[in-house]
Amino acid sequence: MDFNQFLNNSLGSSINFSKIKKYILIASGILLFLFVLFIVLLFLFFSHILNFVTSYIPVVSEFLFTYAKDFYMGYFQEDLLALVQPFTNGVNGAELKSIIDNYVQNVLNSQNFSLGNLNNFISEIEKIISDGSISLQELESARKFLN
Repeated sequence: MDFNQFLNNSLGSSINFSKIKKYILIASGILLFLFVLFIVLLFLFFSHILNFVTSYIPVVSEFLFTYAKDFYMGYFQEDLLALVQPFTNGVNGAELKSIIDNYVQNVLNSQNFSLGNLNNFISEIEKIISDGSISLQELESARKFLN
């Protein structure tokens, strides 16, 4: 006697549990697919979601940019320094590292800090290191974020 017959005999019914099991497997597969899709979309649109939340919900913005910046700015600094690590042997590379350190310290000490400013600084650093060399003009463009 198989499991399906055992359940039917014990319950006194003629329900086909193998079909129910198949529907449960299909439903769980669909739910798993939707969950994975949700996670992928969350990562793709994270910056847009964060911009929306910080723009329209002031409590979240105040928490992120006043109280939690001590936590995430350390990781931010490590990530940026890892990006410019190949360039730190040169004079301009060491100065760019100094600019990043000063920027992080200014953010930690500042009360007026925004996600837009942070995104602009990240874009500027990526633009500076994209060509493989750091020029004096590029350093000047990065210094403007220190004010």
